Amino acid sequence: MAAAGASGISRGGTRMMKLLKVLGLSMAVMSAMTLAAKAQSVEDIKARGKVLVAMDLGSPPYAFTDANQQPQGSDIETAKLLAADMGVELQIVPTNGQGRIPALLSKKADLVIATFSYTPERAKTVAFSDPYSFTRSVIFAEKGAKISSLDDLVGKKTGVARGTTPDVQLGKLLPKGADIVRYDDDATTIAALASGQIDALGTADNRFLTLEERFPGRFEIKYQVDKYYLGIGLRLGNQDLLDYLNKWVAANMQNGKLPDIYQKWLKQPLPKLPKISEIGG
Repeated sequence: MAAAGASGISRGGTRMMKLLKVLGLSMAVMSAMTLAAKAQSVEDIKARGKVLVAMDLGSPPYAFTDANQQPQGSDIETAKLLAADMGVELQIVPTNGQGRIPALLSKKADLVIATFSYTPERAKTVAFSDPYSFTRSVIFAEKGAKISSLDDLVGKKTGVARGTTPDVQLGKLLPKGADIVRYDDDATTIAALASGQIDALGTADNRFLTLEERFPGRFEIKYQVDKYYLGIGLRLGNQDLLDYLNKWVAANMQNGKLPDIYQKWLKQPLPKLPKISEIGG
């Protein structure tokens, strides 16, 4: 009996050792996978030969498709410049306002260049480079509309692109009785304003260029809500990539390439931009 018991213990010990080895190997593999996911670097992107950039192609003049179905706009030129300086191909990952952060977190994209304004809330989930561009959040409406404050939107419908800064912001600021209507992108929201489905539009100030081109003299900015700085979004923990992007932004601010892109598409000079660390909450 004693011998049989010793043999059973021996067999049990052997099985336990095998199980521990399997568990140890599995944990090592999982750990390696986790590190690989977190440790995306500039060299990783260069080794792949392409940079995957999430972009909102329904957001003129930042990003849109022209009559030949070719991507155009200030964000498109910014992304092309970055890819060229990295020595890799640009691969656009189409998204919209609400899809920008998920595109990063799901690893469908390495970066977001899509009128992605820095906010403290977003910075809890993703990282931002120093700003490369600038925008104001405003309210547009028909020239004859009597709107000079957010209180004047009570009893009216204000359209926004879902997941954008104006969506989040106006959702908090609009007074009781002011309705907010959400659409998938800016192009759809502009169409809703033009057709009279909504009374006002909450968006970036430079949408005026699109409105004026399509509907000359019909709409105007009624109210400025706030101003925002646009950065390049990336996943948290990629310090190597973040350092590269900050140096890239600084160099292309100094050589004038980023200000030239802004002037070309936004028809106004790019103001002096702060570092991301200088932007208050």
